[in-house]
Amino acid sequence: LTDLAAEEEAVPTGLLAAAEALADAIRASRGHCQAPLILLLPPGAPEQRRGAEAGGRSSEACGRLLDLLAGEASVHVVGTEELLRQAAWLGDGYYCSFMELAARTPYSPLMFSVLSGAIMRQVSRALAPTRKVIILDCDGTLWGGAVGELGPAGVDLAPGFVEAQRFFVGLQRRGVLLCICSRNVESDVRAVFALREHEMPLKLDEHIVGMR
Repeated sequence: LTDLAAEEEAVPTGLLAAAEALADAIRASRGHCQAPLILLLPPGAPEQRRGAEAGGRSSEACGRLLDLLAGEASVHVVGTEELLRQAAWLGDGYYCSFMELAARTPYSPLMFSVLSGAIMRQVSRALAPTRKVIILDCDGTLWGGAVGELGPAGVDLAPGFVEAQRFFVGLQRRGVLLCICSRNVESDVRAVFALREHEMPLKLDEHIVGMR
């Protein structure tokens, strides 16, 4: 997806179509094999990510892929933003231009450690006993900042928080119950979900079964 986004002739519809085709192929494979499938969406080169056009296209396609696969119980997806968060201590050192030229695997040894750690966490989650209920806080979990201080329009919905919400939506679609337990005033929480609805994958009426 990142390579396609970097092509001068690539258009957003073509990139999204590629993401949808990949999701279709993965869903079709589930009919033949129900073993857990772990899918990583690692980042591209730092200069590609910082490029407004190519970086935006790649992020949109990865987000679309996450949404399409969220309901697949046996598919465990680790998105680009989550991997970048796990590799934040590396800075741009996650990328290795020599390995890109030599083997088309453009990551440093330390980044491969991050990727292997992400895989093992997913394996552990797939094998661990299933948790049926997850209790979510709001400030610092679903969004950044305190809604009581910043107001609904002021809380931060940076990519990391949106990615976390997608993760929780995926769990809900697999049968996990989601509840909110927060010290915030309930009307403030509801105001965020109402005002920022189009920015948030997590919907209060659709995905949350209880709140206090």
